[in-house]
Amino acid sequence: MNLYAVRTIEVFLIFLFGIRKNIKHVPDDQCIIVANHNSDLDTYVLASLLSWKHKQMTRVVAAKDTFSKGVGGWIARNTLDALLVERNPTGHHDPLAEVKEVLRKGQSVILYPEGTRGEPGKMESFKRGVGVLATEFPDLPVYPVFIKGVERALARNEYLVVPFEIALTVAAKPFYGRDYLKDSEPREASKRITQALEDEVKRMGGLKPA
Repeated sequence: MNLYAVRTIEVFLIFLFGIRKNIKHVPDDQCIIVANHNSDLDTYVLASLLSWKHKQMTRVVAAKDTFSKGVGGWIARNTLDALLVERNPTGHHDPLAEVKEVLRKGQSVILYPEGTRGEPGKMESFKRGVGVLATEFPDLPVYPVFIKGVERALARNEYLVVPFEIALTVAAKPFYGRDYLKDSEPREASKRITQALEDEVKRMGGLKPA
């Protein structure tokens, strides 16, 4: 992340909205953060959960077809150092290859498992990629987060920022792929933890689990 740019936007958001959090910071250890996704501001809000040190070692995963172009893409690439992945890869290329390499280097990642920004206040089913990462890096903590209010502050395809309060809820304990590998083969384990993460984010947001 571009620390000064992200911090500037973060301070602006805190001043304008007053971001309410149930914890001050996610621990500085390497991790995967997963959250619901409704707004272009989501990652800047999530960044408030990370210490200055942790921001330095964190990448945000974004769709290449969306963020490789346009003003929004330029901002994401230059402030968030976004890791661009193909949503619909061709051939035998592993769409998660770059993400796995980043994790092997000891960096943290922010993921939006819905795969796209949803309709305001709604959640789509989580894609299994997050479960694949969790089971291939079974000792890495995965923190589910529910973001509330950003969908009203700056909704999808909107450009006017409206001052609604924003809240972040982080699960009391992280999830680990190793817990799902104890009694399941990797593919089944990845499905189970993906569903568990989706259910936890919905629970924190007061939404009905699948």
